[in-house]
Amino acid sequence: VLRRKAWLKHYDLTPEKCQLNYNSMLENVNMEELEIAQEDRLSKPFLHTNFLNDQGLQNLETVVHLLNKLKHIEYSPILINTIALLLMYMPLAETFCVAQKMMESSAKLLSDPKTK
Repeated sequence: VLRRKAWLKHYDLTPEKCQLNYNSMLENVNMEELEIAQEDRLSKPFLHTNFLNDQGLQNLETVVHLLNKLKHIEYSPILINTIALLLMYMPLAETFCVAQKMMESSAKLLSDPKTK
């Protein structure tokens, strides 16, 4: 519980904000594509250690698919493992929001001229 609260606090999120964001994203996605992504389990080969059950793997594919719709991800195996770890500590909607915020902060860091 403490880890979950720490992640949410770090990104100024609440469970309610996360659920709204997640629901909004689901409304704008092709559900047939999402179901195919969940069934194909394309992320599974990139998992170094898998502690997720079938529902967890389906949730992993959902988060990866939704993030890919927001910002095309060509290759990011570390993101898949990070999402898998987050799913062990927090609900699906919160995992999606935290992963989204992590990607945004990473993009900011990479585009900052001070870091180049």
